[in-house]
Amino acid sequence: MGRLLSENLKIHLGPMDPPMFEFPTFPNFPGILFTDPFSGFSAPFGGGGLTVIGRVHSKPRPMTKINCNSVLPNGTTIGQVVAQGRAAVQQTQGFENILNLADFGASTIVFAAYVAPHGPTDFKINFSGNATTLGQEGNFTYYATGSGFFPNIELDAGAGAYALYSAGRAQKAFSDLTGPMFSDSSAALVRGPALASNGCQQ
Repeated sequence: MGRLLSENLKIHLGPMDPPMFEFPTFPNFPGILFTDPFSGFSAPFGGGGLTVIGRVHSKPRPMTKINCNSVLPNGTTIGQVVAQGRAAVQQTQGFENILNLADFGASTIVFAAYVAPHGPTDFKINFSGNATTLGQEGNFTYYATGSGFFPNIELDAGAGAYALYSAGRAQKAFSDLTGPMFSDSSAALVRGPALASNGCQQ
């Protein structure tokens, strides 16, 4: 599905179908470059394309409480990452309303692509550093990006599905899945503050 080569991360999912309409692209921000998150999408069962290219930079940083102002190793704040993901979801919801596609779930697909493993919010893969902290920052970003767009139970289900997948691959212990809907302790720790952050909007 994709592999990490040196400091570049490239993921490609699905065939590139002629687009029925264009999904939003994620703008550049320092350290990570997003290109054509969904270059093509056709309904009802067509494929889409996702390409994410990351340039990874790391530098020492102090341990602080995780919030929207937390600074990632590349100098970007969690709030900036959340804002870009929310802008993509919001723009897609606009397309859904115009084209009467709300039942199709296009915005859910865009959100899932943004927060997918090895994607823009997978900080443990995109950066080097303390894996525990990066994991908590990724979980905070996940919940803050989806809050208000999707019911909390759906966000919990997504976090739980990822945790179960990781535990099934022996990447974490099943005993750690102590959060809602079998999400792990890292997600449970930041869930409340992230949902209460109002999408990191000032």
